[in-house]
Amino acid sequence: MSIMEMELRRYSSKTNLHEGGNFHPGTGAADEVGTNGGEGYCVNVPWSCGGVGDNFYIYAFQHVVIRIAGFDAGRGDSLGCCDVTPAGYSRMTQMLGDLCGGKMLVILEGGYNLRSISSSATSVMKVLMGESRERVSYSDYAFKSWSANYY
Repeated sequence: MSIMEMELRRYSSKTNLHEGGNFHPGTGAADEVGTNGGEGYCVNVPWSCGGVGDNFYIYAFQHVVIRIAGFDAGRGDSLGCCDVTPAGYSRMTQMLGDLCGGKMLVILEGGYNLRSISSSATSVMKVLMGESRERVSYSDYAFKSWSANYY
């Protein structure tokens, strides 16, 4: 079995510390790819500012496979300060399910606002149980038109 960890988070290149070391796990640089036997099994996709939402995460998700159920990027989470909605998490779950034929393991591992976690986790679970048929569509054009400010 192969496991790869993927982080899509805010990162400050000026201090070379993820959110000044105040945002768990205190890292996030693109060149941090794991250590020792885990080298090459970690991918960081750093954002240069907070507030990124569905379009950014889904755009990045289209280019790399990531683990899901880290809800600290969810709308309303004060630590993550991002804006990924339950619909965005639903869409990423649909995308991953399409990629792996529905065979996936989802482990809750992040998120610090119970209301945000519960709504996002419910959205993910509905997809996994086949109850969500809503397909959220995001175009690359919408992302590219204002992405330069966030990378």
